[in-house]
Amino acid sequence: HTRTQAHARWATGVACAEDVVVTASYDRTAKVWLRRDIEQGTGRWVQVLTGHTGQLTCVALESQGRLALTGSRDRTLRLWDCETGQCRGVMEDPGGSPVTGVVLQGHLALSSRMDGRVDLRDVRARGSARTLKAHEGATFAVAAHGQAVASAGADHTVRLWDLRAPAPCPWAALPHDDGVLAVDLSGGEACVSGGLGGE
Repeated sequence: HTRTQAHARWATGVACAEDVVVTASYDRTAKVWLRRDIEQGTGRWVQVLTGHTGQLTCVALESQGRLALTGSRDRTLRLWDCETGQCRGVMEDPGGSPVTGVVLQGHLALSSRMDGRVDLRDVRARGSARTLKAHEGATFAVAAHGQAVASAGADHTVRLWDLRAPAPCPWAALPHDDGVLAVDLSGGEACVSGGLGGE
């Protein structure tokens, strides 16, 4: 167990790949760390990812740890090269809503938003988003495994989606007693969630 002072303000997200860790913070930065350095207690960031104009709320890594995706209260997503620290692209949502969660799966970027949406974008095209109207009130988190997506909302539900459908609609809504803040698709075999009610 090692402890590292990563940021000057709240650390709001962390993502891990085989060799890389990325942290996100309300200080408007994300930082790239080498996992082996953290485990040996000698950790110091190797890149600082700057460019967001609002507080960062979340971060995700693609499976190889080469690319990171950050989401912010400035309503944008940014794609980063973890080795160089360079921003590979900015995905804007003019007049949109703050980002609450992100997933980076291959070339697909998913983001949950405070206005209840889940947006899906191909990071290579950086075109308009495909939108799922996921929840009444905020969508707090999103998870994906293959073509399955789970969203967690303020409306006391987790909703499960199949992206293979021509016009995706939720095929299941799993109830909670209160707002749902976190969700994960564990290896595609189980959906795990947690919320304000402690469940």
